[in-house]
Amino acid sequence: MKGIIIGEVNYPIGSMSIRMRMWAKGFIKNNVHIKIYIVAPRPSMHALKNSEEYITFALSATSRNIKIKPIVYLYQRILGLFSLYKFLRQENNTNFVIITRPNILIGSILLFFCKKNKINFFFDKGDENARLIDKKTNTFIGYLAKLNQVFFNKYIIPKVDVLFVVSSYLENKYKILYPKLRIRRCLPTLIDYSEFVQNQKNNIFELQHKGIEIFKSMKLKVFYAGSCERTNGLFFFLENATKLLIHERFSFEIIFILVDGDTALVKKYCEKLSISEHVTFLNPVLPKYMPAIYNFVDILVLPEQGTIIANAGFPGKTGEYLASGKAILSTIFSDLPDHLINEHNAMLSDIGDSETYTKNFRRLIIDEEFRLFLGRNAIETAKKDFDYKQGILRYIEEL
Repeated sequence: MKGIIIGEVNYPIGSMSIRMRMWAKGFIKNNVHIKIYIVAPRPSMHALKNSEEYITFALSATSRNIKIKPIVYLYQRILGLFSLYKFLRQENNTNFVIITRPNILIGSILLFFCKKNKINFFFDKGDENARLIDKKTNTFIGYLAKLNQVFFNKYIIPKVDVLFVVSSYLENKYKILYPKLRIRRCLPTLIDYSEFVQNQKNNIFELQHKGIEIFKSMKLKVFYAGSCERTNGLFFFLENATKLLIHERFSFEIIFILVDGDTALVKKYCEKLSISEHVTFLNPVLPKYMPAIYNFVDILVLPEQGTIIANAGFPGKTGEYLASGKAILSTIFSDLPDHLINEHNAMLSDIGDSETYTKNFRRLIIDEEFRLFLGRNAIETAKKDFDYKQGILRYIEEL
């Protein structure tokens, strides 16, 4: 059996990159030959050297690792489309294709390819699209992105063989929109726990990242890694952290590794709250170093992203957070209560409930034994709920 996963990600960084890699490992474990094809953006030489043999990049690598402008990314996506078309023409005996991002042009090429060759066409939808929710679109690129979403929803999704969704919100939404469409819930995050434990032994201080020495601090460390495209949950955390740092005189470090979004906006908010001296921002690291980083922190923050966005998606870091064996501080959103249980493997509060959130935060700072208790239970949850070998069976069952 043979399959192709099509992505538009900054591989190997980010939750979607990790998800695609776990898919590949799961398929290979079940004797399925798999290829991952990255249409865009151009990879850095560093990314190319740290990618697996089953990864193919449509575009040549660049020696510079800088954030590209939207118009440049659009150009790279167009070039990637031509490469994708050539790649598909050379593929024979493929049984299925999974698309991971709603792109009308990529979707059209894959739909034609799959229908012509009688191949299963799957779409894995990880969240609601922010472009359709934002009322204002101030740029031409933004307008094209919104149009892309509308066309993809109208012309591609109804014609896929199976729509996989990560949340009950998306499942209910698309069952109403497309009552005849085959829709399945999939695991929102996947973990290879044995590999995770092995990666915990990696030396993070060989990274030579500016600020990495913060992990040698003797202070309690509170950590978040992920997106800041929707800052409401992150700002809520910072506001409550300020109460404990400034007003109650607790001493701890806040460490961020922000992958997507406006990092400058978060830094500015820290300045507004007068807590910048307590906050360290680090550049993204390769996924293999994340388990080792978790070894050096005490509390993991899981903020919601927006409102509709938060409930439609599912935080991809959840599996890693649980596997780390560290205490998790979160609000209740999406389907998190299916896996996180208050005072068992995490500390939870309702969105906007500052009093309970601060109370939970304070308890985690003070009570080390309780943090360890939550962490032990968290590891068991990760192994039981998010094992990559079991999660991939939901896709294989549709073949």
